[in-house]
Amino acid sequence: MKKLLLTLVLALSCLSSMAQHEAWDIYVGGKAGAAMSNFTYRECDFMFGPYGGLYVQTCVVDNLAIAVEVSLTHSGARNIWETQEGAYAGPYEYRLDYINTSYLLKWYFTKSLGVYTGLEFCRLFNAKCEVEGISENIRSELRKGELSIPVGLELQLGNFTVDGRYHFSPRNLARTDKAYGILGDARRNCITLTLGYKILMF
Repeated sequence: MKKLLLTLVLALSCLSSMAQHEAWDIYVGGKAGAAMSNFTYRECDFMFGPYGGLYVQTCVVDNLAIAVEVSLTHSGARNIWETQEGAYAGPYEYRLDYINTSYLLKWYFTKSLGVYTGLEFCRLFNAKCEVEGISENIRSELRKGELSIPVGLELQLGNFTVDGRYHFSPRNLARTDKAYGILGDARRNCITLTLGYKILMF
C-alpha cells in the first residue's frame, strides 16, 4: 500500500512539473477545421462544413489559462422532411453561417493536454433553406443572436494544437411563429475539430 501511494505521489508530481506554463505568457494563434452539425428534436442528417478562427490566450497561473477567440462556423442540417397539407415535403437542407466570439477558461493537466469551457456568443449572418434546388433566405425567421456553451479537449504538440469541441446551444432556433411551426424546439447541435498553430508574443 505504501509503495502504491508513493508511486501515485511521484506520478502526480511528474504531471505537475509537466503542466508548468509561464504565467502571463501571451500567445496568438489560428485554427481551421471542420464542423459537424444537425438539429436536436428533428429527424435529420448531419451537415459538414468549414470552421476556423483566431485567438489570443494567456496563462493566469502555471496550468490555468484564459482565451478569447473569434471564429466562423458553417452549420445546419440535411434531409429534413416536413408535413404539409397531409403530405410529406422535402428533403429540406438548412445552411446557417455564424460569427462567434468565445471566452474560454482552460485547465492543463499536463503541458500537452487540457480541457476547457466558457461562453460563446454567436451572430447569425446567413441562413438559407433549400429544397429541390430552390433556395430561400430565412435569416429573418431565426434568432439573430445565440448563446452556446463550448466544452472541449486540447492537445498541444509543440506550437501545433489539435482541438475537439462540443457546442451546447440552450436556445431554440425559431424566432417567428412560421419558423416555430416548421422547426419547433429544434436547437443547433455542433461538434468541431480543428488543427491550429500558435506563437508566443510576449
